[in-house]
Amino acid sequence: MKFSHAAGHARTTRGKQSPDGVKEWEQTVPIMLMVMDELAKYEGVEQRRFDDPTGQRDIPLKERYNAINAWGADVHIDYHLNAYGTGWNDASGVEMWIADSKPKEALALAQKMQNNLVAVTGFKNRGVKFENWDMVYFTKMTAVLAELGFMTHRQNTEFIRSAVGQRKIALAIVAALVYQYGLKKKYVAPPQQNQQSQPTKVIRYIYTGGYGGPSLLDVHDYLMKIGDSFDVKRGADGSIIFLIGPFDTGMQNFKNTKGFLDSKGHYNKLLTREEAAEWR
Repeated sequence: MKFSHAAGHARTTRGKQSPDGVKEWEQTVPIMLMVMDELAKYEGVEQRRFDDPTGQRDIPLKERYNAINAWGADVHIDYHLNAYGTGWNDASGVEMWIADSKPKEALALAQKMQNNLVAVTGFKNRGVKFENWDMVYFTKMTAVLAELGFMTHRQNTEFIRSAVGQRKIALAIVAALVYQYGLKKKYVAPPQQNQQSQPTKVIRYIYTGGYGGPSLLDVHDYLMKIGDSFDVKRGADGSIIFLIGPFDTGMQNFKNTKGFLDSKGHYNKLLTREEAAEWR
C-alpha cells in the first residue's frame, strides 16, 4: 500500500510561523518523519514524501499533487499547523480537512485521526471539516489535511515541539492508518540467547494484555506465527487478556516469547499453574 506525505509549505515561506519565528514546516516535519518511521514497520507499505526535504523550496501545490498522483499513492496525509493572527492567543485545537464531497473512506480515516489526536493531545476538538483545498481535492486518492494544533497558541506549540508530544501525535496518526487499512506489523525475531536451553522444571504461564489496538494485534500475530499455546479472555474492565503457555522457564521458547513482549513494551507477568487455573 502506498502512502504519500507532505509537510505544508517550507522553511522559507513568508509568514506560516509561530510568533517566536519557528516555521510551520519546521514544527511538522519531525512528526511526519516519525509517522513514516513507524509505518515502515508494517508489511506491504511503500512511502514517499513530496515536500522539499531541505525546506528551501515551497513546492507549488499543483506540482505536489501532480507528483503524488503520478506516483499512484493510495493515501495522502498533509501535515499542517493552524494559526490565528500573528501573536500568541487563545485559539487552539486540532482539526482534519477532507474534500467537500465527503468521500466515505477519507471521512472514516479523518474521524479516526481526529479522535486519536484529541485523545493523546488533550487539545480542543475542532472536528472534521470539509473544503476543496488543493491537496485533498486534486489528489486522486484518499487524502486528509491534518491541522495538528495552533502554532499561535503557547500550550499547543509547546506540546507539538516536545519529543513526547511529537511521538504521541505520530503514533495517533499511525494507529488510525493501521486500524483503517488492517496493516500488519513485520515480524522481528527476538534476539537469540547465547546460552543453551536447560530445562528447569519450573513451569509458568505468561499473562499479558491491554485495551485493544495495534499492540494487541502484534501479540496475537506473534503467537500465531510462533505456535505458542494461548487462551484469550475479556476482563471485567473490558481489557483483552492473553494467557500464554505453559512454559518451562529454562527453555528457549519461553525466553523468546518473554523477550518479544519485553522488547515491545508489553506489560506481562508470570503465573503458576495454580494461578493460571484460577484465572481460567
